[in-house]
Amino acid sequence: MSAPAFSKTNQDSGSRAYDMHGLDPAKCPEGTWYRSVTSSLKAVNKPALINWAGKVNREAIYKFTENYRGATPAEIRTNTDKAHHNIESKGAADVGTLVHAYAESLLGGKVYDGHSATLPTDKNRAEYAAAVRGLDAWLDKNKVEPIWTERTLWLHPGEFHPTLGVCGTFDLAAKINGETLLVDIKTSAEVYPEHWLQVETGSNAWDARDGYIEGVVPRHTAILTVGKNGTTKLTRCKDVGCKHADWADAMLACMTLAEYLYGEAGA
Repeated sequence: MSAPAFSKTNQDSGSRAYDMHGLDPAKCPEGTWYRSVTSSLKAVNKPALINWAGKVNREAIYKFTENYRGATPAEIRTNTDKAHHNIESKGAADVGTLVHAYAESLLGGKVYDGHSATLPTDKNRAEYAAAVRGLDAWLDKNKVEPIWTERTLWLHPGEFHPTLGVCGTFDLAAKINGETLLVDIKTSAEVYPEHWLQVETGSNAWDARDGYIEGVVPRHTAILTVGKNGTTKLTRCKDVGCKHADWADAMLACMTLAEYLYGEAGA
């Protein structure tokens, strides 16, 4: 089943929100907008990113000073006083976008139209090639039967929680080695706690709107990390001892903080 068509907008410094009135006028009055799950999770502090940014900028400074030992202080400042982590992050995001497109095409039975030549650096192209090889090797070793890919799931206030309203497009529902899983695909090196909030929210949305697939109970959530070093790994929530009985309260806290930081969701 494909997702219903409805409008969405990018706002709040890149945050995404969805027009819920356009989706369900009977339940949502005009002017009802829901922020996306990923935009809400932007409010979560990510110490690993701060450490990574520091590392990228230090390495850029080391590289310049080693290659240009006769440079004056002014030249050093001109060439190193840049947000190198933003440049690196843009390339990494481009790799992630293409890896997602490749995975979704394979799993959705579509023709892949991405092209790694569009990536900005040789390093990015090498990372993409390694990620694709790793994903292909993982798919060869595991039996994956997709149920759907790239589906928008939504939650209305009152269906399971008095105030939570959030949207999101989730990557994959599939039987993997005989087990039905709701899967989010990440190109990060590891699984972070906020990733589980995202898939648990999606799992609840699937239950609330669509119900369980007949004969398949229970269903679990998982993260598929497709690493840029060529390592692909499936981590199921239950494998790492996740205890997310209070996930809705945690998600609501993220949404409340996002609203405080970025303002109300809307056009």
